[in-house]
Amino acid sequence: MSLAEKLTEAQSFALYFSGSNVSSSTPHLYISSLATWPCNLDPCQHWKSHFPRIPGFINASLGGTLLRTLNMRSAVMAVAVSLSGKQIVSGSSDKSVQVWDASTGDELKVSKGHTDLVRSVAFSPDGKHIISGLNDKSVRVWLASTGNEFNVLKGHTDLVILVAFLPDGKEIVSGSNDRSVRVWGALTGDELKVLEGHTNLVRSVTFSPDGKQIVSGSYDKSVQIWDASTGDELKVFEGPYRSSHIS
Repeated sequence: MSLAEKLTEAQSFALYFSGSNVSSSTPHLYISSLATWPCNLDPCQHWKSHFPRIPGFINASLGGTLLRTLNMRSAVMAVAVSLSGKQIVSGSSDKSVQVWDASTGDELKVSKGHTDLVRSVAFSPDGKHIISGLNDKSVRVWLASTGNEFNVLKGHTDLVILVAFLPDGKEIVSGSNDRSVRVWGALTGDELKVLEGHTNLVRSVTFSPDGKQIVSGSYDKSVQIWDASTGDELKVFEGPYRSSHIS
């Protein structure tokens, strides 16, 4: 475990303790906070070794404890966390995408090239790119390091509700109110596939962990599974009252 990771762990634990009601009593730093801290990384495990008689908790969690509040300038429509856990990205109704330091809450970048409300955001697996889906029917790719626009993906004919990266970061999938699911080259911006089969708005899309399948959910009350390499529809799971329109 690197020094940076140890310091991050220590800072997170300090925030956990200081944000709780037991922070007024120093002994509870060990009796309560250390005992309920859910992470199994150093340095907390090392600290726990010095207090062998404190209680242990199985599957302990932060229990909704507020660690930090990030104050935005407008309504937040979407958030995502980088795989490293070090950064948070948010999309807002003011047409901006903001990147935040997860440990300090500092605003790191603001991307303002959007022309409409931001519906969805996601980090690439390597953390180098950010994608956003918009009301202006586009998917946009940004450089996480600078906040500069890298690519604009156009093809949808209605607002884009959700975007996601292929686990290896090479492709992007998007779902739209135009009832389609589209697959794009992450670096080239080329439209690779258009998956059509839903009869109503597509509200959710994602890749399977191995990247071989795409799953989409729709207002037509169905979940559809697609072959990511061919675009073929593999399975359709339908509710008992599937509909092709919204009443």
